Amino acid sequence: MKNLEKRGERYYFRYILDGRKMREFVGQNPMEARRRVKILHEKLLVRKKLPGGVLTVKDFAERWKDEYIKQQRNQTGRDLVQTRLKRYILPELGRLMLEDVRPEHLRGLRGRLEALELKPLTVKHVLSDARCLFRYAVESGAMQASPFRGRLMPKIEEESPRAFTEEQIKEVLEGADHYELPIRIALLTGLRWGEIHRLTWHQVRKLPSPHLELERTKSGKIRRVPLSTEAAQLLETVREMSTSVHVYKARHPEPCQIVDYIRRRVEFHFTFHGLRHTFARRWVESGASLAALQEILGHSTIAVTQRYARMTDAATFAEARRVLG
Repeated sequence: MKNLEKRGERYYFRYILDGRKMREFVGQNPMEARRRVKILHEKLLVRKKLPGGVLTVKDFAERWKDEYIKQQRNQTGRDLVQTRLKRYILPELGRLMLEDVRPEHLRGLRGRLEALELKPLTVKHVLSDARCLFRYAVESGAMQASPFRGRLMPKIEEESPRAFTEEQIKEVLEGADHYELPIRIALLTGLRWGEIHRLTWHQVRKLPSPHLELERTKSGKIRRVPLSTEAAQLLETVREMSTSVHVYKARHPEPCQIVDYIRRRVEFHFTFHGLRHTFARRWVESGASLAALQEILGHSTIAVTQRYARMTDAATFAEARRVLG
């Protein structure tokens, strides 16, 4: 067979790639060697037709980040992709030739992630990035078909957002001290920490009615958050004493200091994002619409907002007493 070379008891496949002479061991049995040469020859033909020549997963990941991720995701999303590639995807798949990746390799990636005892949602996010990478490889012509299979994704059990009870909120505010302002803003508006951290007085509007106009949001869209009378009065009081362009001038971009401070003073697990969940729960239990809540919270789909539709037991029994007597 052409390009099949025997040296002693060993067989080799000889070929030229990118101007270099290459030789690959294909076994010691002549029949098996011919079969493997045929497969390698077909792969070689495919590789020569691919734009950019032979690519490893690591090589293509750089191209994927530059051509796709850089345009489609914000800075936080780009940082997360870089972390997931470095920690999880490339150590498992990076050295493989792009078109040689098979479903079993991705199952191995999932097994490694689960062996690290990562949260199921983290495993899902890492696998989602791997799926996105291979889909883009197909779209850009770097490989013929994606090795990703639908059943590879772990099933995530849906959990109700963990809002705080009114007793817990009272306890948080009593121990908040100099962190009371960002906590109250979160409770009264449902803003994320990053949105409070970046909030400037220019974004606090009075007309046509008091509201916040958020520009650098998670979805990338301008969002307008109406202010209650209590929220508007709070911000007006703070504005009279403020000398900063920011509503709340935080020392750090993450709420870790606030969270640590509150956790030392309360007897339950406190998270800053739980304040946003509490705002949403209060909104739903007041009888207001989910559609309006979706706009206020900036959710991309109503399905995300519907997680808040389940009322607390106390609210359920109160409603039952009102209806049933």
